[in-house]
Amino acid sequence: MDHMEQMDEEEFDAYFADSRTWTTTLSDGSSVNLKPDLPDPDTVVSYTDRLEYSKLVQQTRMNECNKQVSTCSVALGLIHTGRATQANIT
Repeated sequence: MDHMEQMDEEEFDAYFADSRTWTTTLSDGSSVNLKPDLPDPDTVVSYTDRLEYSKLVQQTRMNECNKQVSTCSVALGLIHTGRATQANIT
């Protein structure tokens, strides 16, 4: 992402050649639409939008495991308080 942010327009166009769209791939291989308000997530990211794209990719990827971390945190709290068997988490 840092490299994309630093590219000039000519380098960006040569490197991505209209192949970068408003989606990103998560660690599980699934694809996520970064801008749900766009009618077509396959809209090509332009040079002028590259910073917004980079920001959205970073936010999405950094937060993709929040649900799992939250679930683990609850489970560990139940184990720590001795209520794990009551919640059927053993």
